[in-house]
Amino acid sequence: KKTNTTQETNEEEEDDDDDDDTSVKVREIVNMGFTADSARRFLKDSDGDVEVAVSMLLSEASEGVSGSPNRKAVERSETVRIMFTGFVATRQHMQMIDTIGAEIVESIEEAHTATHIIVTDGATKFRRTPKLMVCICKSPNIIKLEWLEQSAKEQRVLDTAPYLLVGDKEAEKHYSFSMKETIQNGIQVRETTGGVLGGLYVYICSGVAGNRAPSTKELNLIIEAAGGKVLSSLAACKLLDPAKTIVLTSDPSTPSQLREPGVRNILKLGGKTMKTSWLFHVIITQCINPVIELD
Repeated sequence: KKTNTTQETNEEEEDDDDDDDTSVKVREIVNMGFTADSARRFLKDSDGDVEVAVSMLLSEASEGVSGSPNRKAVERSETVRIMFTGFVATRQHMQMIDTIGAEIVESIEEAHTATHIIVTDGATKFRRTPKLMVCICKSPNIIKLEWLEQSAKEQRVLDTAPYLLVGDKEAEKHYSFSMKETIQNGIQVRETTGGVLGGLYVYICSGVAGNRAPSTKELNLIIEAAGGKVLSSLAACKLLDPAKTIVLTSDPSTPSQLREPGVRNILKLGGKTMKTSWLFHVIITQCINPVIELD
């Protein structure tokens, strides 16, 4: 009888663990901008796999479900921080932010704290700005202005799924990416490595900043938001792992960049030279190609 009691207790503890695990997964998906009901429904359909559940939610969002009656607003306990990029926010937009109790993020130094990134007002084309490249490394909520307008109208923070900027064929063709895949990739790499550049070290050569590329400060912020660590030099004392070090050059690279102190040595030790165009594509796709082994 004692054995049976112990077995029952163990089974109850396992049930409690399952409930706790599900709650954690629901909160994780809700923090991405989806409703708790949707999170539970798709977690059930995906046998508890967060990545698959989010993929299913994004698929539903990309099928034009804006205004669907079965989508409910979600009240948020965390602070919603909104950043505009690619167009200028108006005073009316600021009033809408106040209406839903959110905060505005304006500087690129604070871009990594944004939870919701509004990238188009419907008239302005999507642009791969430095602010966007920071934000896309941190949040899956890359959305249209319509989300803010509807949230203000209902005076609450709405689910972002119907307003994600997925299916913008012109932008996706121009930058060679799929926003749906980018959002999925970003969720996965943040969970596994802390970002698409997690575990990597990046040295920025002289002459890169401003040469068809953002400023040095902006490049540093983009790399750090992606989980990478910026090296100020290639001195031996600063190299924690040469094989995981990227030497970032301009596009095209210049002979002087390849002759900078330490570059040849780092390449001999397994490091790689990559151009800024590679970095920007890694950020906008949230996927490293070619794949750099981290193990």
